[in-house]
Amino acid sequence: MRPTLFALLFVLGACDQEHAPPTPAPSGISGGFLLPPAAEAATPVAERMVVRTGELQFRTADLGAARATLLAHTAAHGGYVASDTGDELPHALRAVLRLRIPTDRLDAFLVAIEPVGTLELRRLDAADVSEQWVDLQARLAAKARLEQRYLELIARAGTVAEVLDVEQELGKVRGDVESMQARMRVLGDQVALSTLTVTCLQPRATDGRALAFGAALRGGWDALLRVLVGVTFAWPLLALAALAAIVWRLRRAPRPQAPPLPFSV
Repeated sequence: MRPTLFALLFVLGACDQEHAPPTPAPSGISGGFLLPPAAEAATPVAERMVVRTGELQFRTADLGAARATLLAHTAAHGGYVASDTGDELPHALRAVLRLRIPTDRLDAFLVAIEPVGTLELRRLDAADVSEQWVDLQARLAAKARLEQRYLELIARAGTVAEVLDVEQELGKVRGDVESMQARMRVLGDQVALSTLTVTCLQPRATDGRALAFGAALRGGWDALLRVLVGVTFAWPLLALAALAAIVWRLRRAPRPQAPPLPFSV
């Protein structure tokens, strides 16, 4: 039976390679955190699978109030904060929040946060991953049929060696299935929750005289650096000019005259 079993394994593997759809290309959009399995929902094939991402930048007079408003609206719209960072720039305080907002409530969220400050940057992107989703579904269905055939072969195996051979192939199929399921969970999370990066800037209050003094110092320092750079590039010419000046002075210097000979009578 062993040669027949090997022939069946070869045929099943060939059929799997022949009917498997091409591997989908990466979407190039970074996903967020995976939702727990209990929170996964089956997405109808007829629906368009669209991944929405965006970036906003506000200028505000009160950074703390702007951040609190963003956090409140994020919770009110069923989202969560994936990251929250703050730092100091030379002329402003900055807070950067990476938000995950339910896609069906993203438009309402964008309207709700308009009073946060003066909008300086707005970028919204949408990537259709429907083809990838349908492709993964088809590949999973094919792997499920192949897995069932391998299970039938195990039931027909007559020796331990034959069982081990089939189980080895079955393990490869199950590994492929788990990889596809993980990819579908990532796509489902990206579609269900949009990723929005919001940056808030609070300008620093500056003294005009101090600012002018600092600008003057920077201007003087830049001028000095330019002079030093110019001297560095021109030093061969300066050296030749100095050598020429030395030679000219030597040639112009009066030569010593010999004392007159004594006159004898």
